[in-house]
Amino acid sequence: MMVTELFLAEFLDINANLRSLLWRAMLSRALSEADKEVSYMSILKSLKLAAATPVNPTSSQHGFRAKLLTYLAEQKAMAEAEIAGTPFTATRRVTRVEGDQKVRVDAPRRVRKGWFTDASDRLFFQLRYGSKPLEFTKGMNAVEVEGMAEMPAIIGSIIEAVNAGELDPQLTTAIAQRKANFKPKAKKAAV
Repeated sequence: MMVTELFLAEFLDINANLRSLLWRAMLSRALSEADKEVSYMSILKSLKLAAATPVNPTSSQHGFRAKLLTYLAEQKAMAEAEIAGTPFTATRRVTRVEGDQKVRVDAPRRVRKGWFTDASDRLFFQLRYGSKPLEFTKGMNAVEVEGMAEMPAIIGSIIEAVNAGELDPQLTTAIAQRKANFKPKAKKAAV
């Protein structure tokens, strides 16, 4: 019987040691995780946190400003080409079917000149939103240009004004007027 009691005592001692080792391991793991949380929090506290939302560049006003800047860059390139006496060709990407494959290619597109001459042969540059001229100020919808050589510089000045946001109120009213002209689509009846 002694052997059994000795074995039982040895077993209980080993079991107690295992429990204490397990308890220490769990305690040290919990402490290290708490230390990690504290170190993460101290790192986060060192940063300048803010609640922010990104500006959507494709929103109506920003999108139209980008579209207007692209249009003005094309107009400037067209004016420079006309001054140099070289042809100007604008392109767009289209999908064409060649055999049984679809291929993306550049196709020429027509670009309308933003300048015109009046009955007395004065040269003007005009911005348009759709088919309507965009007013720079109340009742003034064009810029008078002395000659064709001055056209790229005038367009460059208008580009600077658009980048500075000087035409944003006119863009907003033009967008609102155009939206008012479109009728909302009728909703389909539930089947």
